[in-house]
Amino acid sequence: MFHGDHLYVQSFDAYHSNENNGLACLDRDGRLEWKTGPAETFDYGNLLIADGMIYVINGKSGELSLVEATPAGYRLLARHDVVPGDGQSKIWAPMALADGKLIIRDNTHLVCLDVRNP
Repeated sequence: MFHGDHLYVQSFDAYHSNENNGLACLDRDGRLEWKTGPAETFDYGNLLIADGMIYVINGKSGELSLVEATPAGYRLLARHDVVPGDGQSKIWAPMALADGKLIIRDNTHLVCLDVRNP
């Protein structure tokens, strides 16, 4: 997903069994600015960017992370479990954001979070 002049993506290593290498930031020419690495992965979840923030969900655990969208480096701002589950969930549906409400769903749950600034 582009924000400014940079692309923020889930990083996968297709040569090693699609191993998740975490979140990555690339410039417009495809040069890597930063990558979280395998210690900080999001297990096939998805992300969206709004107001300079990356909302990224862990597709297995239901944990939502809020990350600053900056090429200067990975900066985790907050993290919280938002979708109940047993670690085997498959939260692959895209998230939606409208009027400050973030919608997340898996196979059995639908969650709406108010993410507006107080």
